[in-house]
Amino acid sequence: MDKGKKIAITVITIIILVLIVVLVTVVWQTKTEADNVAANDIQEDLINEENNLNESEENLIDENSENETSEENIITDKEDSNITQNTAVETTTQNEYVGKEEQESNIENNGENEEEKVINLAKEAWGISPDSYTFTIDSKQGDIYTVSVSANATVIAYYDINPKTGEVVEK
Repeated sequence: MDKGKKIAITVITIIILVLIVVLVTVVWQTKTEADNVAANDIQEDLINEENNLNESEENLIDENSENETSEENIITDKEDSNITQNTAVETTTQNEYVGKEEQESNIENNGENEEEKVINLAKEAWGISPDSYTFTIDSKQGDIYTVSVSANATVIAYYDINPKTGEVVEK
């Protein structure tokens, strides 16, 4: 090969190597930018979830928990048959923080439906290790539920329960 061809091959090889380096750099930057965008999206999602959690906790903080004491003084003027009423009201405000576990407990307690309440009342009335027994709602007549207590598929007791009043009567 003559000297001109050798120089041309060397120049072409150098150009190809430079193009490969530029291509790898562009691909690396694009990948890095995509990773940054994904990381930013994840970070924004985490921040949004944290903000939603903070908002729900703030909703449960009872900022308007007020203790009121009032005194009423009624003065009657018998001659004029006028009644004057004076009321003194003392209000104190307390800020209470409700923790996450207590918040979840409150949500669970408030979310109890009528049938769950009936079963829980039957368990309270039964009293003897209620987790060892099966409590089943057999029927409902008006507001009264009939709950059976069983062990090993044998009915041991029946209760009539009114969930609205909390009244439990053993049959």
